[in-house]
Amino acid sequence: MVVAPELTGPTGYLEWTTQASLRRYVACCWTGSIDACGSPSAEPVLPDGCMDIIWDGRRLFVAGPDTGPAPAGEEGLFYVGMRFRPGMAPLFLGPLDPSVVEAHLDALEAAQAEDGGWPITWESLSSAAEAECRGVETLRALRVLRAFGRIG
Repeated sequence: MVVAPELTGPTGYLEWTTQASLRRYVACCWTGSIDACGSPSAEPVLPDGCMDIIWDGRRLFVAGPDTGPAPAGEEGLFYVGMRFRPGMAPLFLGPLDPSVVEAHLDALEAAQAEDGGWPITWESLSSAAEAECRGVETLRALRVLRAFGRIG
């Protein structure tokens, strides 16, 4: 297979379902890009428990599962991805390196604020929305830490 060194496509994010035989494992396939003005989707990518295989025209890499918001990507690049359902990527890619998981968990623990909650890392529309999102983010962080035995 020959891949053009510079992929191009529509600005923004598009996704579509996969064929029926893959739907148990793959949530969707997608394309995305951020134009030179940083729009339309320069917002951070929020964690969803999934892992993606991504091609950006230069390299193939795996993203996720993340413990917090991640940058959307570089301006001007066009991305093509396949999103695995939670827990399914290791069936195809092999198990995650335990040191990577531990590093993500360490970073999650370090992000805890003095009041015991976890901050949101994106711009909120209002203080009420920020408080609600912060509560959701705190519950998500606690679930992750409990699932990996970091808290009781």
